[in-house]
Amino acid sequence: LKLSGYDLKKASEGSDFVMYSQTNGDKIGPQLALRGGEVVMFLNEKRESYLSILAAEFRPDQTIKVMAKVSDGASKSAINGGDCFWQIENAAIQYNGNWVEFEDTWTVRLKHLPTQQYLAVVDDQLILKSLDAGENETDPETSFLFEEDAADDQSGIFKRRYVRIKHKGSDEYINLQSLAPPFGDGQRWFTVSLEEPGKDAASRRNQKFWLEEVDSGLLDKFSVLSGAFIVLRDYMNRLNDPDEIDSDIVQPSDIVDELAKWTSKSSGGYQERWPDMMRVIEGVELAFEFLKKETNESTKHIQRQLCTVLKNYVEYASEESQLYLSKNELLDILFEKMGQDINA
Repeated sequence: LKLSGYDLKKASEGSDFVMYSQTNGDKIGPQLALRGGEVVMFLNEKRESYLSILAAEFRPDQTIKVMAKVSDGASKSAINGGDCFWQIENAAIQYNGNWVEFEDTWTVRLKHLPTQQYLAVVDDQLILKSLDAGENETDPETSFLFEEDAADDQSGIFKRRYVRIKHKGSDEYINLQSLAPPFGDGQRWFTVSLEEPGKDAASRRNQKFWLEEVDSGLLDKFSVLSGAFIVLRDYMNRLNDPDEIDSDIVQPSDIVDELAKWTSKSSGGYQERWPDMMRVIEGVELAFEFLKKETNESTKHIQRQLCTVLKNYVEYASEESQLYLSKNELLDILFEKMGQDINA
């Protein structure tokens, strides 16, 4: 049994699992039918921009606003880095993998994969919102419906087609507005809002999104990388918790060993994209958070392996991700660690 690319280990305490039947056999749908649990990107027809979010360093507060990233050559690597990945969920049954149906028969939630937060309408703004497991299935802020302009006699939604995304509570549609001022990330962004249904073809194009499939190889890369950094983040949280100081915290040595090997392997066209993914999930910041710790026998191995990961990052990263690593505060940490036998 695998989870995020890593074997499940025997726990010291009991673990409970709930098993779900992913689909009803008669509702799987034809080829290209969009099913619950699938990951897609939403490409706006008129603006050729993907629904996404700003990177953490360009957000002035904790509110994560949803925007649309222009799909040009300079942005393509970051788009494949995962910040435009959205997972489709049935609002009533999270693990429902049936064919996504039209309108009220299938209320959807859109989970932003890197942050694990949901698209929501709060105070008339489109933002990301955290939901606890099993939270109210009728939460109006995160409830949406899909509509197809060119619907045929089929009863459900297809990938590689245009849909409009309607907020169930307001009956208004996600709409791309104007080009936003530059944020300093080298990319172009459109603001996103809710609007009434477009009355002409031009305004409707602002509300239409192409359901673009995400390559399974990219998703595998993303799952492995995000799974590893979830483990490392949990370990860092325990290191920083005063209540854990005297407890026996097991180092994730096997995780950093595998991560160092995994990032050094060449794997064709996907290889140059994992650094963008690492930046999107804020793995670079976490690696430097480990490097800021005092180097001693308990931290040296993890720091050395994360330095290897960062060297691989530089080798395979896009220019944008390389520039991200050159921020002064990150370089200062590396210079400070030179000569401490951690491969900095």
